Amino acid sequence: PGRGARRAANALVVAEVALALLLVVGAGLLVRSFWRLERVDPGFDPAGVLTVGVAPPAAKYDDDDEIVAFYREVLDRVARLPGVSSAGATMVLPLTGTSWTSDFAVAGRGPDAYGTEVAHRSVTPGYFAAMGVALLRGRLFTEADAAAHDTVVLINDVLARRFFPGEDPVGQRIAFDKHPDSTSTWYRIVGVVRGERQAGLATEPQIEVFHLPEQEGIGQAWLVIRTTGDPLALAPAVRRAVHAVDPDVPVFAVRTMERVRAESLARSRFLMTLLLVFAGVALALAVVGVYGVTAQAARQRTQEIGVRMALGARSSDVRRLVVRHGLWLIAAGVVIGVVAALLATRAMRALLYDVAPTDPLTFLAVALVLALTGLLASWLPAQRAASTDPAVALRAE
Repeated sequence: PGRGARRAANALVVAEVALALLLVVGAGLLVRSFWRLERVDPGFDPAGVLTVGVAPPAAKYDDDDEIVAFYREVLDRVARLPGVSSAGATMVLPLTGTSWTSDFAVAGRGPDAYGTEVAHRSVTPGYFAAMGVALLRGRLFTEADAAAHDTVVLINDVLARRFFPGEDPVGQRIAFDKHPDSTSTWYRIVGVVRGERQAGLATEPQIEVFHLPEQEGIGQAWLVIRTTGDPLALAPAVRRAVHAVDPDVPVFAVRTMERVRAESLARSRFLMTLLLVFAGVALALAVVGVYGVTAQAARQRTQEIGVRMALGARSSDVRRLVVRHGLWLIAAGVVIGVVAALLATRAMRALLYDVAPTDPLTFLAVALVLALTGLLASWLPAQRAASTDPAVALRAE
């Protein structure tokens, strides 16, 4: 073939190597990001926790006290089931989002010392034990607080660090208005708990306040039940406990908290898997391309190789001659691919967690993998060429 055809074949292989590097770098960044996401501490212990969605019909339960009494009786029955160590209820499950937010102000501070976007969540006293959320300061809710309809709240440590630096928030009063007045309700902070990740594992915990259902209501909620055995094995008994209180209340979304955690990673897992498939195909095409072009080039130089060997060239010289061609193609593809990846991976910033789009370790590892696989693809035809009989090579047409 002419020089133009050889250049076209070489350019195709360089493009394959560059594209393979681009895709493998992207897949490598997502793999590292996913690996780190899986090891993020969500702020609670998901092992052994069953979650059950419960939705009291609004037409039947139009009073907050009736709903609270319903949940109290359900939780009392569930807590007595064999294999249950603790049970509670929450208006919103962690890793699934927040319910509502508001402004807030702390008693004794100036009019401009207010905060914004604090998340609110109604939980029963047993929620924190069931979810394994650590108490860091003060105390948790008690049944006495619930019975007295006391205006007490818990806050997470994110709110404590941000708005009470260097001081103890326990005992201080807080109102959920930007500028409290005579109509504002003041709540007393009785404890600080560890912050849970609300929106997902990739999102830092938001500042959050916890209320008793007797204060803010609860409506549709999720039962969270810590078990000593297989959580799903308790699902039928929990369903019966709910229906024993009211058979008209629907039960839905029965799953473990570990599954909730896994579902929060579903999008990251899908993107990583998809890009890994594309990267694997691109890498295979690049290896085949390097092998094919190098093997074809070696076949076209059969007579030249025969002459060299007849004049004293060693097998290692022939191998080096053939491999050099493949390595040049790989090097050119890697350089172009690295430049393209440095530009393209910036668009992946929103998909990555705790990994820079230009992570040098990923780039170096991928470049080395491509270089080694390309070297192997070049070595095979080089080894075949080096074993050529000079007499046979000189007679080749």
